[in-house]
Amino acid sequence: LLCACSSSPQLPASGTAHLYTDSGGQPRSFWIHIPAPPAATPRPLLIVLHGTDSSGETMLARGHFVEHANAEHTIVVAPDALGHAFNDGSGRIGATLMATDDVAFLDRLVAVVRSQLAIDAVFVTGFDSGAAMAQRFALESQATISGVAAVAGHVWPPLIERARATNRSLSVLLLFGNDDPQNPRDGGTVDYGNGLVLTTPSPLATASAFAQLLQCTTQLGATATIIQSTSWHACR
Repeated sequence: LLCACSSSPQLPASGTAHLYTDSGGQPRSFWIHIPAPPAATPRPLLIVLHGTDSSGETMLARGHFVEHANAEHTIVVAPDALGHAFNDGSGRIGATLMATDDVAFLDRLVAVVRSQLAIDAVFVTGFDSGAAMAQRFALESQATISGVAAVAGHVWPPLIERARATNRSLSVLLLFGNDDPQNPRDGGTVDYGNGLVLTTPSPLATASAFAQLLQCTTQLGATATIIQSTSWHACR
């Protein structure tokens, strides 16, 4: 791929654009949607991360993020993974891309947007491997992340163990399905194909790790129709 990439590409005044920037000496692509009309007051930035073998463009469409951005006056950025997935810490990206620093790439995108637009908060969401990457980014980013919402993806244990020494304040929403074969309700061994076999934690173990990291003291449980929820409060 040849690209006359800039570390700070020019963002559109409004609308959707597919742009490139340089990160780690490599051209990286991303989609951005900026609601019209341009706002002088600061707006939230939402980063949305696609799952394995998908793209930023597909993620925008599947999540109806453009429509939500226009309704909520939110700037949305949907990056593209360098390979078939982001480097979420699981090893699923393959040996040739293990050195890819996607945390630095996402930090670069936050810096690009901040350099041209007024941002008052940064949030990140993702699906599948994008959910795992969203959690990794929330834990390791150089920027201040206000919240992460992850659908069907774990933060891998070594990453959250390393994060225990940090002093982050973060809102976390984790969503899992009871019958998801790649995220067993009780945890266990999962074959991701191509020789990659991982031992996944249970969804509750992932949530509990965040609660411990954020020093939450109150745990509540509830069931509404088919939704079972566990929540933690009185956190740092």
